[in-house]
Amino acid sequence: MKRKNLTKIAAGLVMTTALLLGIQQGSGDVKAAEDRVLHNPAIDENGTTTWDCVYFGKYWQEDTDKDGVADQNDEKTPLKWRVLSVNGDDVYLLSDKIIESKPYSTKGWNDKNGNGEVEEDELETWKDCYLRTWLNETFYNEAFTSEEQKAVIETENENEGEEKKSSLACPAGEATVDKVFLPSKSEMEKPEYGMAEDFTGDTKRITECTAYALNTHDKAAAEEDKDEIYNWWLRAPRGYRVFSEGVMGWSAYWESIYVPTEFCSGVRPVLHIKLSDPNWEKAEEISIDNGIATTYHYTIDGHQIELYHLKNKRIYFRVDGELDSMGGEAEQIGLGKDGLYWELCSNSDGRRLVYHPYTTNLMEIQISSTFKMEAEDGMDTYYDENAKELIYDENNYVIGYTTEDGKYRAIMTLEEIKAQEEEWEKKNETDVEILQKLIKQQRELGAAVSEDIDDSFDYHWSGTGRLVGISWSYDQLKGTINVEGLDALRYIYCEDNSELDAIILGADQKIEPDKIECDPHVKIIRKSKLQETPQPGSTSMPSMSPQPDAKSSDNNAGSPIAQTDVNKKGAVIQDTKTKLVYKVTKQGSLKDGKVAGAEVEFCKPLADKTTVKIPDKIVKNGTTYRVTSISKSAFNKCSKTKTITIGKNIRKLPKNLFSKCKKLKKIIILSQSLTKKNISKNTFQGIGKKTV
Repeated sequence: MKRKNLTKIAAGLVMTTALLLGIQQGSGDVKAAEDRVLHNPAIDENGTTTWDCVYFGKYWQEDTDKDGVADQNDEKTPLKWRVLSVNGDDVYLLSDKIIESKPYSTKGWNDKNGNGEVEEDELETWKDCYLRTWLNETFYNEAFTSEEQKAVIETENENEGEEKKSSLACPAGEATVDKVFLPSKSEMEKPEYGMAEDFTGDTKRITECTAYALNTHDKAAAEEDKDEIYNWWLRAPRGYRVFSEGVMGWSAYWESIYVPTEFCSGVRPVLHIKLSDPNWEKAEEISIDNGIATTYHYTIDGHQIELYHLKNKRIYFRVDGELDSMGGEAEQIGLGKDGLYWELCSNSDGRRLVYHPYTTNLMEIQISSTFKMEAEDGMDTYYDENAKELIYDENNYVIGYTTEDGKYRAIMTLEEIKAQEEEWEKKNETDVEILQKLIKQQRELGAAVSEDIDDSFDYHWSGTGRLVGISWSYDQLKGTINVEGLDALRYIYCEDNSELDAIILGADQKIEPDKIECDPHVKIIRKSKLQETPQPGSTSMPSMSPQPDAKSSDNNAGSPIAQTDVNKKGAVIQDTKTKLVYKVTKQGSLKDGKVAGAEVEFCKPLADKTTVKIPDKIVKNGTTYRVTSISKSAFNKCSKTKTITIGKNIRKLPKNLFSKCKKLKKIIILSQSLTKKNISKNTFQGIGKKTV
């Protein structure tokens, strides 16, 4: 970045001397020398940054007329700026608060190449974007008087892009000359500006917004985007921003296309002014710490490990100097003496539990090694949802925890876990027998349930060998399922099964109705209330649904299709090759012996795989289906998934779609149909900061 019209060194020395004498030329006033001296940001030994601040210019910010709304009927008030650097007569300033809500672009995508594909040379860069024009013209003239504008130093910006991220790169664009502009990503990582590249810089990028900015955003943004004001734009194109928690990254369009024209976010401008100009005033300095609440230091097998628990409850760790994010949030964290990571957290209904963040089963205490110990991720120990507080020894190693009923439980050691692993292979014989009968019954009726009782995606066994969970969503269940005798069963997931009629529970089974997720038409019946009781020893009732039609067999693929052969809306399709499940959302129409316009929704993978690729289309029984949507629970069981590819025909992403994918490292979005209107709020919530 180069500044034009900089004061020559000799003149700067004279001016500095004059300033130190307290002489403010042109103002007629004499001020104390310290009121005209500004410093570069300072970071102390604890990581706290202190910025000098100034008032320069005025803009609408607060509800000065007390009519209940901050708007342009109010008086403009002084703008406060943080001093990022002082270099001779040049002072680089960052707005202390978000002062406006604006879109990055108002033009939208111009398909100048005429091929219907978004390409790198069609992406709008900083040079041509709406926000640059607004800052350098509208804001510049509204915020600064003609005298104040003389203090502004025009800046030549070498703009930044981003390397290719799957489908597209982010071009830097041409250099620009700006009076007012946005900071770049690299600038918001610089220690000399009081920032930091690692997580300790997050809290220093967090800021508030003015009442006026909040009001303008509420008018411009859709209801689901109200909190986007606390995020603010950076200078890179395609929606690179600082998010409300201080993390920098792409917006919801990072792997997709351009930033939609209706998408508004916060504006936090920067500019250079002359130190010698009389039109700025010194303001109260600002100090912000590094956001760390507690640091735990450990030595495990010769490895130096630090755990950082932040004030916002997030967790980071270093192993021999290498930094990474644990993901998620926790009330308490710590390592056992053998390096196993433990944390105490609160779940959605307020209960506190101890578990490891890489597991999806929040009902059980979990244990795992983050540091490449011999334990596996997500090992169950025993059920306990009443944890109250982790207990540490004098060296901050976790040794146990207390429960809400006043009991103390010691954590398990790695050796104890190894011993218990041997017991995990021993499943309860009664549970195995009942489950196998249920599987056989449903598969004979045409359901797509897994035959493998060790399939962790469909069946969850506790550490004592009891079946505690069944996940049969989208599996074409038929008739009635009788789970009587599965006394340890705690949940059943079987939504999106249109031909499932009822689930029968034993009179004394402890599973609660709210732990059974199924379609509204499915009856939940306890045995004591049945008018007709199954024969002793039976695990199923006679089916209320017919046997599947032989026409649905894959053997018909490639043969002429009659209208009756088309999979009906709601039918479930299982791809045995890719092990992915779909549901028909649009039946399509028959034309010239072929079905056209058929569509499906991606429901789930059949196993917890490291890579999931949602295709553009699938073929079943000679019919081609475009994959156009994704179920809201599609990735609920994907605790091991690291890479997800979204096909080019997907038109909508539901909220919290990836929140259970705790190991997710990469999302590849090939669709060009995704805009702010069809990406739900918090779609990307819960993914790691290093996910790309």
